[in-house]
Amino acid sequence: NLNYVLNGGTEIIDIRVADNKGKIRHFQVSGRPILKDDDVIGMQGIMRDVTEFKIAQENLQYKNFAIESSINAIAITNLSGELTDVNPAFLSTLGYQHKGEVIGLSILSFWQDQDTAQHVNERTRVDGNWLGELTGQRKDGTLIHVQLSVNLIRDQSGTPVGMMGSFIDITDRKKSDENLRETTEYLQKLLDYANAPIIIWDPNFRITRFNSAFEHLTGRTEDEVLGKSLDLLFPIDSSEVSMALIKKTFEGERWETVEIPIFNVDGSIKTVLWNSANILDPKGKIISTIAQGFNITMRKQTEEALYKALKEKEILLGEVHHRVKNNFAGVISLIDLQCGSTTNPIIIANFKDLEVRIRSMAIVHELLYVTKDFTQINLSTYMNELVRYLLQVYETTTQVQYKIDMGGFMMPIETIIPCGQVISEIITNSLKYAFPDTFSCKDKRGEPCSITISLQCEGNDYLLNVADNGIGMREAVDAPGSSSLGKFLIRFIVEHQLQGNLEINTKEGTVYTIRFPIRVS
Repeated sequence: NLNYVLNGGTEIIDIRVADNKGKIRHFQVSGRPILKDDDVIGMQGIMRDVTEFKIAQENLQYKNFAIESSINAIAITNLSGELTDVNPAFLSTLGYQHKGEVIGLSILSFWQDQDTAQHVNERTRVDGNWLGELTGQRKDGTLIHVQLSVNLIRDQSGTPVGMMGSFIDITDRKKSDENLRETTEYLQKLLDYANAPIIIWDPNFRITRFNSAFEHLTGRTEDEVLGKSLDLLFPIDSSEVSMALIKKTFEGERWETVEIPIFNVDGSIKTVLWNSANILDPKGKIISTIAQGFNITMRKQTEEALYKALKEKEILLGEVHHRVKNNFAGVISLIDLQCGSTTNPIIIANFKDLEVRIRSMAIVHELLYVTKDFTQINLSTYMNELVRYLLQVYETTTQVQYKIDMGGFMMPIETIIPCGQVISEIITNSLKYAFPDTFSCKDKRGEPCSITISLQCEGNDYLLNVADNGIGMREAVDAPGSSSLGKFLIRFIVEHQLQGNLEINTKEGTVYTIRFPIRVS
């Protein structure tokens, strides 16, 4: 360039010069040749320090690059609010294709509430900046929520020349915030209006939430207990046990049904059935525990009253059965005394039969008193007692075996007494008449003399079989003209008390088959 000037030309060049501190400065040099007699004898130049201008120019280029590449939407306006420049993010955020669609438009036209937007412009000119949220309008008319920052642009003399606004679309965040707010309000109302007492405490066992149902339960307000230790809710004598249960929740234990007493400020103690769950942070750390209770105080009181009444009823029923048993024993003793006052064998036999009938009922009350179950009796136990007694009363010269298979059935008292009376009458007849001295079971039946009693269920009915392998009956109990009291009692009890029917088979011995409905006590 210098050679060009020395050869007669003129040039303006930029040069960089290092000062005495090594700092680079920018100079603009304007040079022209010095002529004498048309010969170039030198060069004249003027140097101007343009360092600050260069820096400003570089900064402007950097700013332009930063604006164009920013992910934030940026708009520049003059003081009247007319757009003079926008970046690509502005266009894409608001749905435009190129700058020509928006340059020259008022920035106010892009906001839903133009009064608020006008206020933003006014405050920016006064304060120099503004930060807040506005609702914008896209090209297609849809609304978006934005976080907006506006700054005043000044020239080198400090005079305002325009404004620059930068915003980001926060529509999704607003929706999330709104959903979170609605969810929070819903949960808040759920806690507040829930009928069940609900309480939340932190890892230090300090109360952080206390709903209205809990206020009613304890007589304390939420303001009184927030931030205080849980142990103030428990009666003094059970506080240590209750806190030990609560501490286990932070060891991972989850309550399903735990009874914890709660103290009410009126002095009463409420029994509450609790369940709980831990609330965890994203890392799985327990940050609080929520527990819901169900006030079972009235139920517990009712249970205690019922238990007390039941115990009193059991004592009363035990006493009743004991007195009935004793009365039967007294009647039997009177019968024995009466038998001792006569030598007539017919009268004595009749008294013995009467005693057996009474004893079959007395055994029931003895078993009820001994077992303490006043609603039903194990049928096998009863039959063994009854048959042993009958074998003892009606001793036979022939040894008679017996087999009882009652299947472990339990039978209510209103069924077992008539059932026992029927079986007693049948076995009595067998012991008195089925095994005479002239009859050999071995010879006739090929087996020892025996009596068999069995019971099974068929649908909704009991099927009772009482059989002997003796000589066999001469006439069936329901045959016309049968006048025996025992036979009459059997038929009467089966038909009227057991509501059943009776069949008799006398082919090999005598088999009574009785079908009657199952009754529940």
